[in-house]
Amino acid sequence: MTEFPRHPQLEVLQDRLAFLRDSYLGGIDYKKKAYLPEYGNEDKEDYERRLKQATYTNHCSSILEAYNNYLFSGEISRDSFKGLSGVEFDAFMADADMMGRSYEKMIRELSKQAGSSGFIGVILDKPKGEEASKGAEIAAGIRPYMSAYVASSIIDYEMEYIDGSRTLTKLVLEEETGETDVLTYKVWYRDKWQLWEKKKEKEWVMTQEGTNPINTIPFISIINRDKDFHPIIGKSDIADIADINNRVYRFDSDAENIIEQCTFPWLQGPQASIDAISKGGLSTKTAVPVPDSDEGAAELKFTEPVHSSLPQIMAWREAAVQDIKDMSKLEAGQGTQQAESGIALEIQFRPLNSMLTEKAENMELAETRILELLGAYLGQTFAGVVTYPREFAVMDLMQELDIAITAKSAVKSRTFAAEIEKIVADKALPDVDPKTMKIIVAEIDAAAAEPDMTDIDNINQGGGDEEETT
Repeated sequence: MTEFPRHPQLEVLQDRLAFLRDSYLGGIDYKKKAYLPEYGNEDKEDYERRLKQATYTNHCSSILEAYNNYLFSGEISRDSFKGLSGVEFDAFMADADMMGRSYEKMIRELSKQAGSSGFIGVILDKPKGEEASKGAEIAAGIRPYMSAYVASSIIDYEMEYIDGSRTLTKLVLEEETGETDVLTYKVWYRDKWQLWEKKKEKEWVMTQEGTNPINTIPFISIINRDKDFHPIIGKSDIADIADINNRVYRFDSDAENIIEQCTFPWLQGPQASIDAISKGGLSTKTAVPVPDSDEGAAELKFTEPVHSSLPQIMAWREAAVQDIKDMSKLEAGQGTQQAESGIALEIQFRPLNSMLTEKAENMELAETRILELLGAYLGQTFAGVVTYPREFAVMDLMQELDIAITAKSAVKSRTFAAEIEKIVADKALPDVDPKTMKIIVAEIDAAAAEPDMTDIDNINQGGGDEEETT
């Protein structure tokens, strides 16, 4: 009997990976009972109402967006995709997933998805066509394309040492078909692939099989940040932030519940009297039964609800949000934290720059592998080098300007000053067109060539003194 158990290392992570992904997506994906615990004395109706009303302030998404913006803020070099060309290649660049997303857009989105879960899988595939020639295939739109697989869709894998390197020899992926009662897995081997289906309470059945034309499993795990040098699993950017964000979610629900419950006075009195009022059609949702043995128990009265815990909950919430800010390492990068000096500011930003550098290195590796696989399908060889920026600190510009201005005032050289002005102009105007920059440089050189009026005055004063002496 054929079975496809999940890989033990992936199985252990399933609940955690689902939580991280939901924390990033927010919305309806976060409306789960696991993320909002019930109160000890809360009935099912009250809990369902509170779960429905709960609002998730998605800090995780904002942080991941910011990280990704930094990562792709500079120029990414791909050596003009050296070695890759042709109609199929151009079509792939314009529509990498056959759903209208360009290659660069796919890469940017995949990086963000990897940031949420720690890794995301990519398969390069090519539909099987019946066309007799390459030209007929191109005319029919049969070409390589990319498919993304979130962590939960990666079921199993096997690796072996082949020619001294770890090689993927088997991969099981869950395919999204839209059918709720059918489970579909695609199993890849180095020489072939198989499609298996399983309907409810039935056995697995292989429905399709085909050859793998490139003799390697066309899979790349885009690893966000390295985790124990694992070949597939990576480290999430929000691994710790998501837990604190969930704490904020719970505090918000608690605060909203307290405010709702304490807006109006509560009815206090014997349980029998409260039940009688309820049977009469009046709501007694905010009622406090009093034991018959208590003094004054027979008396029905309204009492002011106690809400002394609300300020404490809001203080906890504020502290949790501050923890998110601290852990995101973005405060210095966004200029929200005041540093006592430029050196202090640089030290504050260094952890984030280091993290982004690691992400950049992993994206370089992932893109290189994707383009190599694309070349294998096209019968070509990618011979270029993918290079991401290594410096992402937004404060670098301000620090360089500060150094330039300080150096300019310290060194008494017209030529040196002119060169500093050119550096400042280049840094301050990164998007100016070349023609305008050429004019600016010419004006700087012209000003440097003119005599310094201060020096002329000094010469004149010196000459006058010399004449008087004479």
